[in-house]
Amino acid sequence: MNEQNTKKMLTDFPALFRDALRSSSEQQTCMGRGFECSDGWFQLIYELCTSIEAQAREMGLDPATEDWPMARQVKEKFGSMRFYISTPSPEPSDNRLEAESRGDLLSFRPVASIESIRKLVAEAEAKSSTICQGCGQPAEMRNDGGYWRVLCDPCEAKRISERNL
Repeated sequence: MNEQNTKKMLTDFPALFRDALRSSSEQQTCMGRGFECSDGWFQLIYELCTSIEAQAREMGLDPATEDWPMARQVKEKFGSMRFYISTPSPEPSDNRLEAESRGDLLSFRPVASIESIRKLVAEAEAKSSTICQGCGQPAEMRNDGGYWRVLCDPCEAKRISERNL
């Protein structure tokens, strides 16, 4: 994600992205690497963050505490957006992992312990598979030799053109 969009996310959601704002020696997540996706998903991610924070407030969580949800990583994986987040849990051992796969590839990912936030994230991740990661327009999932992308026709044509230079 470009610098301007990254700055807007960190400015508008400082509690959610608090780990990205810490010094690198204090960071506990992958957010120090920034948003590992293209700008086409900016609006989707922004709307997701707005919904997560609204849900957290509705639950009575305080953004000034460690109980506030914390983004752990935002990236593209298997062609769609992944938003890894931790939420407060009644039991420290309630950190959840779920399996995900695409073809022969299998991986595990952390999921929020608060069901309503987990659902918001799942909906946004599913929606990302229909939004061009390059420009934000309606798109489709494309496979290029095992690498998955969500691109609209113009962005796919541009990618192919640049590859053939």
